[in-house]
Amino acid sequence: MILMLYLPIFILGENSFILIADVIDSEFAWLHVLKLNNQLFSFNGSLKIENFMNGLPRKYIQSEFDFKRVLFYIFPSFWAYIISSVLIRLIGFIGIYLIIRDFFTITNKKIIFLICLCFSLVPVYTIYGLSIMGQPFLFWTFLNLKNNKNKIFSFLLIFLFPFYSHIALVGPFILFGLMLFWVYNFIIRNEKINIYYWVGVLILLIGFILANINMLSSYFSGELTYRSVRLFLDKLPTFNGYLFMIFRTFFFGHIHPANFISLPITLLFLYVVLSGKSISKIVIHLFIFITLTSIIFASSDILNHYLSAYFPILKKFNISRVIFLNPTIFFFILIILINQNNIKIKFVYYILFFQLFLNILSTPEISYNLLGKIINRNILDDIIDVNRPAYKLYNLINVNFKRQILNNYNSEKNEITSFKEFYSYDLFKKVDNYINLSKKKYRIVSFGIPPSIAQYNGFYCLDGDFDLYSAKYYNMFRKIISNEIEKNETIKKKYDYGGAQAFIYSSEIIDKYFNNCNKYAIVSVKNLSINTKQLKLMGCKYIFSGVPIENFKQLNLDFEKLFTDSTSIYKVYLYKL
Repeated sequence: MILMLYLPIFILGENSFILIADVIDSEFAWLHVLKLNNQLFSFNGSLKIENFMNGLPRKYIQSEFDFKRVLFYIFPSFWAYIISSVLIRLIGFIGIYLIIRDFFTITNKKIIFLICLCFSLVPVYTIYGLSIMGQPFLFWTFLNLKNNKNKIFSFLLIFLFPFYSHIALVGPFILFGLMLFWVYNFIIRNEKINIYYWVGVLILLIGFILANINMLSSYFSGELTYRSVRLFLDKLPTFNGYLFMIFRTFFFGHIHPANFISLPITLLFLYVVLSGKSISKIVIHLFIFITLTSIIFASSDILNHYLSAYFPILKKFNISRVIFLNPTIFFFILIILINQNNIKIKFVYYILFFQLFLNILSTPEISYNLLGKIINRNILDDIIDVNRPAYKLYNLINVNFKRQILNNYNSEKNEITSFKEFYSYDLFKKVDNYINLSKKKYRIVSFGIPPSIAQYNGFYCLDGDFDLYSAKYYNMFRKIISNEIEKNETIKKKYDYGGAQAFIYSSEIIDKYFNNCNKYAIVSVKNLSINTKQLKLMGCKYIFSGVPIENFKQLNLDFEKLFTDSTSIYKVYLYKL
């Protein structure tokens, strides 16, 4: 079933849609550039990657021991990502199956199959490996240890988990969850957990440290990164906005960890309650846990605002990511409800098919490629973009809360951008041929075009979207865009309070296009206020712009040429400093 749903991608190849935000516009491009430079497995954390930010140290990019790198080494980058995605979902399927088989009494094979399939198709970003999909498998190993079963095999799987997951997304929270599980069993259920369980926790901690030793060194060596110097929001959410965030996170999830999965499971819970059946205490406790994580997510800006001065770690550590545990917790609730209650099989089928339908529609790499030619993209966007249904429903509930629902970026032409159209090889080859210099001899920035495109095509870029980079570079780059920052609150929020995206922003396009203007966007920038002297100091020679810059002469730029290509979703206006 998983392979069938991915079949359109295998048929379309690079003409299929792949997630752009946080996938092919960031980590995917990083891995591809490392592959081009034969640096996929470099252990030298101080090694400079010259394609990024005038030499970004290797240690600032996710673990050199990540299993994805093996796939990127063996296969073309596109297929490495797809194979990894399928493998991750298969592991998600197996993990849930093993938990049901070994620790529950559900016997209906069709029900078991549907539960496993539903979890394996939860909308997650597979670029981050087993961070979410691997949680059931990991928890199965700890249940084994708790019950003195399969100890050696479980220890091995526990040790391997950090080498195919993302420490910043889930590492501390999984460790916290395992400790909380011990507290729950010891205090509430009055059960003792044996020493093997704690050996497993220690092995997992050691695995995370070894798998991420270079990145962790930057946290604990006192180095200043942009996370150390960026600001925290001084405009706290309104009460209605705060309630909405809790509501949205609980019922609709978040952009990474799965939207909509709560709805069918909550419906099943309500059905059991209204049917007068007993509800296990553990189900109530798990719902309380999810509610608390949703409150923590909504409160993260408030906590940072008031506590970061006393706890500087909050500047580097994103406590809101605790919600990455929620998808697995919801499925544990689902399994317990089905396992402990004599629910009509027909109703269980309805719930599971509803869950499966929502998961398929909510996973863009499946729904866009499978249904993109049949269903209008705006309808799919209403399901995939978690904010849209959340705003609409919350506006009905709370008449005092009205929030604008933004149109999708680049909505002038309602078509789905393919992997090939996004990376625009032929277009950027034309630009490269026109410049006719070794790419190593000059630096560029992109404007109105995601920098990852130029990075993927081998250019040496001063801009980019990175999890970590130095505070010194953060301050240097800010000098380029400081005037635009002062013009627009959105830009200030993205850079001064965010910092990950060192982009050439414009107040004239940020609110509609952000930094992604395709060739169908009828727009030009009249008054771009950037410091071209600072760009020159940093070695920049060209600006690759997706839109015309009307005041290019005032910026001491020379317009060279406009480049277009039928296989690309972009135009490139080439400006020379």
